[in-house]
Amino acid sequence: MIRPIITVITVIFIIAMSGIYLVTRSEIGNLISEQEESKYEMINDRILSDIDVISQKAKMALVHITSNPEIQKAFAERDRIKLQELTMGTWNQVKSEGVEQFQFHTAPATAFLRLHSPQKYGDDLSSFRATVVESNKNKKIIAGLEEGKGGVGFRVVAPMYYNGEYAGGSVEYGMSLTKDLLNKWKESTGGDVFFYLDIKDSVSWNKENDKSFLIGTAEKDILAVNSDKINTIMKSDAFGVINNGQNAAIVVPVKDYQGNPIAYVKCNLNRSNTISQYNRISYIMMSICLLTLIVILGAAYFILSKVLNPLNALEKKLSVVANGDLTMDISMQSEELGALAAPINKMISNLKEIITEISDSSTNLASYSQELSANTEETTAIATETSVKTTSTTAIMQKTVNNTLAIKEAILDASKEAEKGQSTIEIVTGTMNDITTATNNITNVIKELNDNLTKISSFVESISSIAEQTNLLALNAAIEAARAGENGKGFSVVAEEVKKLAEESANTSKQIKSLVGFIQSQSDQAVKEMVINISKVEKGVFVVNNAGQSFDNIISKVIALTSQIEQITEGAKEIYETISDVAQSTKESTSSMEEIALSVEFMVQLSEKLSRITNRFQV
Repeated sequence: MIRPIITVITVIFIIAMSGIYLVTRSEIGNLISEQEESKYEMINDRILSDIDVISQKAKMALVHITSNPEIQKAFAERDRIKLQELTMGTWNQVKSEGVEQFQFHTAPATAFLRLHSPQKYGDDLSSFRATVVESNKNKKIIAGLEEGKGGVGFRVVAPMYYNGEYAGGSVEYGMSLTKDLLNKWKESTGGDVFFYLDIKDSVSWNKENDKSFLIGTAEKDILAVNSDKINTIMKSDAFGVINNGQNAAIVVPVKDYQGNPIAYVKCNLNRSNTISQYNRISYIMMSICLLTLIVILGAAYFILSKVLNPLNALEKKLSVVANGDLTMDISMQSEELGALAAPINKMISNLKEIITEISDSSTNLASYSQELSANTEETTAIATETSVKTTSTTAIMQKTVNNTLAIKEAILDASKEAEKGQSTIEIVTGTMNDITTATNNITNVIKELNDNLTKISSFVESISSIAEQTNLLALNAAIEAARAGENGKGFSVVAEEVKKLAEESANTSKQIKSLVGFIQSQSDQAVKEMVINISKVEKGVFVVNNAGQSFDNIISKVIALTSQIEQITEGAKEIYETISDVAQSTKESTSSMEEIALSVEFMVQLSEKLSRITNRFQV
């Protein structure tokens, strides 16, 4: 029993300590990486700061030259010999301080005087000395890394003035990185330092150095790095670290005066101490974990042995009780487990009482079960007979409901036909009313026509009267024309034509009067016929309205009958549902009685089983 527990503890501890070890080792690795990164940043800041100090010192030194009136005058007058005499002492002093080039130029970039090489002058530098060109162009101090004929160096170029005016040229200090500065960096970093130029087309006169670096603290750079990685760092705006396991290289880009990286400082660092320290810490941690595991397992084995041995003895005694011997008395010598003896003995005593009660109850249960079984069989027979009768009644009520629903459907169909007849009567009534209205309108029009014919007759009589008077006037005119003789012949002809027109007008008037009289007699007859038709139409409307009223009475009685039939149907449905519920209840009762019968049978079996079980115990 101890072995499985020890195994589980061992597995859990190994998993826990492995997780702690891995997390701690990762954190230590991250801490060491952060320390190294901080160190690399300090090296980068130190290198860039020292390079900036070189430029600042050169600027301060040039102020002494550009502010000297005699030097200003000699340069303005282009007196090379005088200028050399005035500046040679300064050159000898600054040369020992690391200044390698001291020269004057005329604009835009022509060498006027090289103190470091006086015999060389007059050559045009504008094609590669951008610092000189820009200083003369913008008339300001320019400082930065640049390549010249003498090699790559830190250039500081300042414009020359004389009497407050630009003197048409400039003065320059040129310095390069020295081994002293690189050795200083080596001392602070602990590794060799090299200065590399990153210019494709060099213009320097000094090309005899076939080494890949310009200057270094060692003869050879033994830590080779991939050129692609160097190019990547040079394109970035910060230093880079190339890690090679035991060694690491810090690459610090150095920019020219325009901010373009044209060189870099490379520091080689040995990481063996850091890796050794990391491995040593990892080994110590692993040793501590193993030692802790051994101590914990030993302590666990001792404690479990002391606790589990008494438990094994208790287990044997309880096995006897479990096999049915309730006469066993539990007693323990162990102080830790002795407190368990009384509760266990009490439990055994209670178990004896329970077994006795179960045995008595099982006997009584068997007797009760037999009586209940007989009652159940009788109840089941009654329920079955009731179920048969309710099923027959349910079928009859279902048929009644179906017949009632059929009558309801027939009445509803009759109601729909009555509603259609009612709609037709309403349409006929509307049409008859329209006919009556139209007939009245026609009668009124004919009456107006008679009135207008009467007026026309009056007008015709007036025309006839005028025609008779005109005829008389024509007759009188003819008489007067005859009296006049030859002078009245023309007038006699006119009188004759007027007489003819009067007679024609009289005849036409008579015809019109006769026609008007005929039209009036016809219209009077039409009016009489219209009056008769109106009377007949009104009688038809009355008859149709009576028929519509009859249909309304039919529809109302059908609605009342439908309501009564619906009530009958609902009542029949309720009776049907009630009988169905009774039938369902009867079926459920029958089913319940069958379940009770099964339960009784189960109780009989259970009482027999309880008897068998209690017989297994010794009480």
